[in-house]
Amino acid sequence: MLKEIREDPLRLLDRMMATGEPMLRYRVGPFRQVAVFDAEMARYVLSVKADQFPRPFLINRVFQDVAGANLFTSTGAAWSWRRKAMQPAFQRAPIERLAPAIEAFVESELAKTPPGPLDDIQSWFASLTIQVAASAMFSRELSDRERDQLDVWFREIASWVAFATRVTVPLPAWVPTARNRRMRATIKALHSWLAGLIAERRQAGVGEADVFDGLLSMTDPSTGKPLPDKLLVAEAMALLFAGYETTSAAATWATAFLSERPDLQSRLAEGEDGLVARVVDETLRLRPPGWGALRMASQTDEIGGYRVGRFTGVLISIYSIHRNPAYWPDPERFDPDRFLPDQLKTRPANAFMPFSVGPRHCIGMRLAQLELRLIVEHLCRRFEIAAVGSVETDAGFALRVRGALPLNLTLRAA
Repeated sequence: MLKEIREDPLRLLDRMMATGEPMLRYRVGPFRQVAVFDAEMARYVLSVKADQFPRPFLINRVFQDVAGANLFTSTGAAWSWRRKAMQPAFQRAPIERLAPAIEAFVESELAKTPPGPLDDIQSWFASLTIQVAASAMFSRELSDRERDQLDVWFREIASWVAFATRVTVPLPAWVPTARNRRMRATIKALHSWLAGLIAERRQAGVGEADVFDGLLSMTDPSTGKPLPDKLLVAEAMALLFAGYETTSAAATWATAFLSERPDLQSRLAEGEDGLVARVVDETLRLRPPGWGALRMASQTDEIGGYRVGRFTGVLISIYSIHRNPAYWPDPERFDPDRFLPDQLKTRPANAFMPFSVGPRHCIGMRLAQLELRLIVEHLCRRFEIAAVGSVETDAGFALRVRGALPLNLTLRAA
């Protein structure tokens, strides 16, 4: 089990789901675990009893070692006031106001990209999504050097998190291993850069233009005072990293799937109504960047009639639920028409949960959907795309394409 979890967790999940059971028990070293493959059971854990199934302590410590106390790593009251304070910036109207600027930036980046071979679309998307996240967060245009540097920092962080969450008992970040020293140096450099941005914004004053204005306006309910810079850095880092890693991974997978479907590319270029949203949703079904949600039973409970003891780890396999043939006929086939209105009625709503469900669903869901739709639409309007070589999956922090994804880009005829 440990070897499979480390080397190929998706193959293990496929093997487990093939038993046809809604939930399976297993062990990771000394720890009792269950894996959930049923949509209703997942909803029970993530939504109905969310307070009784927090993230496991050891896993949460990994994220705290990287980003400190923030919306992602906090629990209970500390999480509630953060979520309540940040939520307004991510509601529909504020996100829709960002659309023209994001669309203009995507078009500008595509216009600068020449036709012909492109060594790695995944790196190209990473640079693009870093800028979009920075614009939404800070209303700031990054230099090419800053975008490249952030990509390097975030890749190091993602690699460390992926490694730390796959060992039985992850070593704390302060243990001076070579891997930990690299991670701490990366965090120090990233924190220094973010602290500089915060100083710039404090000097400029608070407005109502972006997410960071909301952070500057937040007050700690325990003190009644604005958040100190250390907490602002932690919040900004978590939001920026999440906006980069997951969105660039999803955009890469959408491109990989479309590279095998010239017919869909043409229909997208022609602006077929609703197709881009369906393509994005089908991409998120087959390759959800957040491919699993780890929780722990804080007390003995029953999930779908099965007893789960206190301190048992619970893996909600979003990747597997999105492939469960009970909800998705021929589940491995890429078919955006699964998301036509008449098809939506044929399955439970929670059979599709790329942004999780319940109170801790992804706060940046609307921004990610908007960004992905604009990227896919404008890429297909400008280019015909063809992948060069095979595509493999890397189940790290996010579900990414392993290595590079080279493409050949051909200007689409007017």
